[in-house]
Amino acid sequence: MLRVLMLVNWPIVRRQEFDPNIRIADQLVLGKRYWFSSYWPSNVNVDVVGIDTDFPLYPLESRLKIYVQHAKALSRISAYDLILTHDSGSAFVVAILRSKIAAFGSIPHVMIEVGLPGAPERRFRQLPLSLKYGLLKTVFNTKTVSHIVFHSSCQRLFYARALGFPEERLSYVPFGVETDYFKPEPLSTEGYIFTAGEFRDFLTLLNVYRRWHEKLPELRIRSGLPKPKNLPPNVKFLPRAPISIFKQDALRARFVVLPVHYTLRSTGLMTLLQCMALAKAVIVSRVPAVDGYVIDGKTALYYTPYDAQDLFRKISLLVNEDKLVHNLGREARREVEENFDIQRMGTELWGCVSRVLREGCE
Repeated sequence: MLRVLMLVNWPIVRRQEFDPNIRIADQLVLGKRYWFSSYWPSNVNVDVVGIDTDFPLYPLESRLKIYVQHAKALSRISAYDLILTHDSGSAFVVAILRSKIAAFGSIPHVMIEVGLPGAPERRFRQLPLSLKYGLLKTVFNTKTVSHIVFHSSCQRLFYARALGFPEERLSYVPFGVETDYFKPEPLSTEGYIFTAGEFRDFLTLLNVYRRWHEKLPELRIRSGLPKPKNLPPNVKFLPRAPISIFKQDALRARFVVLPVHYTLRSTGLMTLLQCMALAKAVIVSRVPAVDGYVIDGKTALYYTPYDAQDLFRKISLLVNEDKLVHNLGREARREVEENFDIQRMGTELWGCVSRVLREGCE
């Protein structure tokens, strides 16, 4: 039996049975395997440790995005064959320990997404770029991380040049969603436009409504962000809700707009693919992180990021073209089923992990 310790940077709830109101990645069901690891061989046991929001230092951790509380799980490290971390916040303690303690350095460490360069941009805004990435490299380098997996192909160059990782220690694995949960349902469309998320360029979208709200359907924004002051007419701002509510919101929308920021981080992919799997037409900003997930004009529509005029043109196009809305949704669902489902992601992630384990034994 192979044992893997997986550290993630979000809370995990434990349930007796599957809860449709909680994201699949956020719950561990009794007797079931966790998320994508359900597609791994039966002789692989994955212990998942999430974030404890009651941990005394959690308020500080959440601001720094570095979770020292994971050190508790690492006290049992000798029982594991591999450590799998998600994002820099969960990997930080592992990386530090691997650089200082020989016992940790002998256990392979696979990292899914460094979660950067967006994070150092926010934390060290005043520092020169070269210094920011120099600091980053002192923590996450080829001595502290055995292999990096990333979900946006544009990140490959960053990991190679900024962090010094050779090609053979980098793997692009497309993100995948649960197509049996996110699937079309025979719900009546209410005609509004829907958007959701936190790290989004809502400013440009709201500017569209400030200028052209009389020509557009109602916009519904669902987000955990504070409600903006002075919302333009015809805009409804809704608080974060369970995933089942998000799904209903998207299904009843005429179409979806995802104003993703221009960044190398793989932000917005989960929401994009969930909406595509629901057979919704999506308008998404043309940013590096989304490259490879969208066929413009076939599975979704691109617009120029931060360009309110172009976004208005694309929204107007879908408002007036029912056939295009239908075709985009149909092809989006097909694309996710063929290329971006959770089984494919799980299988390819296991390919990376098993290769690292083999190389560690040679």
